[in-house]
Amino acid sequence: MRPAKDLLNKPIYTIDEGRLLGKVQDLYLDGELTALAGIFLGAHGVFKRRADLILREDVVVFGTDAVLVSDADCITDDQSHPEAKTWLLRGKLGERAIGTAGGMKLGKLGDVEIEPTGRVTGLLLSKVLVEGPLAETKRIDRSIVLEPDADGVVTVDLAALEQLTGGAGAEEPDVPVEKGPPPLRVTVDDEPPAAVGG
Repeated sequence: MRPAKDLLNKPIYTIDEGRLLGKVQDLYLDGELTALAGIFLGAHGVFKRRADLILREDVVVFGTDAVLVSDADCITDDQSHPEAKTWLLRGKLGERAIGTAGGMKLGKLGDVEIEPTGRVTGLLLSKVLVEGPLAETKRIDRSIVLEPDADGVVTVDLAALEQLTGGAGAEEPDVPVEKGPPPLRVTVDDEPPAAVGG
């Protein structure tokens, strides 16, 4: 698993001819933030903008050094795929806040964590507004997202977040606590010692 931003500027080659098609300019995510939906290659047009893209199903491998696709015919555009209008560009994720159903603001979304298959496994925060384990990891597991886009806020399950990060409400670790020596007690006898032989 790695941040989606690691794919930016990676060259895109075809498997059939080894032809270079360009570089990854950005990535499309589905509206539910569950998976990569495609690769954004750039936009052009003066009056009517058109975005060139490669659909996720045409990607064979999201590699470490390059992205491999089936062939050169896989390049299409958002005019041919109206569903692309509902996708989110990874570069615009920072416009979304992370919060709870109760209205608590946790931070700002910065990126997503993905598997080699393109499935989203976690949300990576660019800014954290709370203290504790979340401020250290800056990561929220995708499984606890309740609503990916409620008026620009990604809503997460607070109880599940606390359970996963070890915050309040999580079970205490089953580790014995080392105890020091007992505190010293000083007692004062009120009666003087009895005389011997008297």
